[in-house]
Amino acid sequence: MNSLEKAIKIVNGQSSLARRISDWLKRNGRGNKIIKQQNVWKWLNHPSGIPTVPPEYRLAIEEITKKQVTCKCLSHDIYGVPELVKHELNNVKETT
Repeated sequence: MNSLEKAIKIVNGQSSLARRISDWLKRNGRGNKIIKQQNVWKWLNHPSGIPTVPPEYRLAIEEITKKQVTCKCLSHDIYGVPELVKHELNNVKETT
C-alpha cells in the first residue's frame, strides 16, 4: 500500500479525503479550491505509475491523517521513490 492509499484508507475513501482537503484549505486560508474525488483518483492513477499528490496538498494530507502519512512520504519527487513503491512497480512490469 502506498502513502496515498494509506491516507485514503485512514479517512474512509477518496471522496472523504477530497472533502477534508477542501475544508483544510479553507480553514487555513489557502483559498476556496474544491477538491473532488476525481482529483484524488487522478493522483492515485498518475501516468507515471507512481501516485502523485500535488505539493500544495501534501501538508493538508499530513495534518488530516495526524501525521500517519507525512509530506515526506508523499514527496517522491523530492526524496525519491520509496523502496516499497519501487517493488510494486517492478511487479507490475514483470506481469505485463
